[in-house]
Amino acid sequence: MVWNDEFDQLNIGYSEQQWSPRYEVWDAIVLDGNSERCAKESVDYIERVLSPADEVLPLHKVLDGALHLYAHEFKSNNGSDKYESICGMIDGSNLHSQSYGYWEIRVKIVNVSIGQHIAFWLVPKEGGTPPEIDLLEVVGSNAEINTDINRLHFTGHYASKEAGEKGIAHTMDYVKVDDVKATWHTVGLEWTPEHVTWYLGGKRVHQMDASLFGGPEVVFLASPETSGRWPGLISDSTVWPMEVMIDYVRIYKRNEELDRSSN
Repeated sequence: MVWNDEFDQLNIGYSEQQWSPRYEVWDAIVLDGNSERCAKESVDYIERVLSPADEVLPLHKVLDGALHLYAHEFKSNNGSDKYESICGMIDGSNLHSQSYGYWEIRVKIVNVSIGQHIAFWLVPKEGGTPPEIDLLEVVGSNAEINTDINRLHFTGHYASKEAGEKGIAHTMDYVKVDDVKATWHTVGLEWTPEHVTWYLGGKRVHQMDASLFGGPEVVFLASPETSGRWPGLISDSTVWPMEVMIDYVRIYKRNEELDRSSN
């Protein structure tokens, strides 16, 4: 193992060797290209710059050895409607980057509701996508647009001249579980020059040709998001706060002996 965080303490900030609470890799607090409307930043920044109408609740919290990420509904008192929520994310740009290897996370979905989306992903350290490798994505259930919280999605995005105007193609698979909130989920991703392979509980669930991604150094992110093209819009039925838990993030070098969890 070359890097890990077991989340025994909170390590959020802007210094070297800290998780950033914003998209450090793109110097942004929201991804306009995804049409999402959840501001990511520190609570201090939100209180000082975005001027929320009500008390800002915690966005990151460590409890019993797990990191809790929250998203809260947000109504600005400065007249702006650009943001509808505030979200606690982590960006590992200041912590570790590598190409090829094995990444493993253990997570629990506490609440992801209508119009909400959580992504655990790898993006190039130098910024820009594609490529993008999503270890795991979960979207809140909405029958009108056929989203289902009990689907665990595994996706790779890559450049393709045949993919239309944006030139980005993707391959996705998912595993349907009975109750996503009932247990912890251990997700692994092995990236070699030949293949990118996803594992759930130690079992292979998806694989792609690694040549589609090249070999850039990547960083790990975990980001709650609201609204946007995939999850649809939040509604009066959306349940707040959105909450996910991360037990650990572990990163191994290529060809290192692995002991994949069966959880």
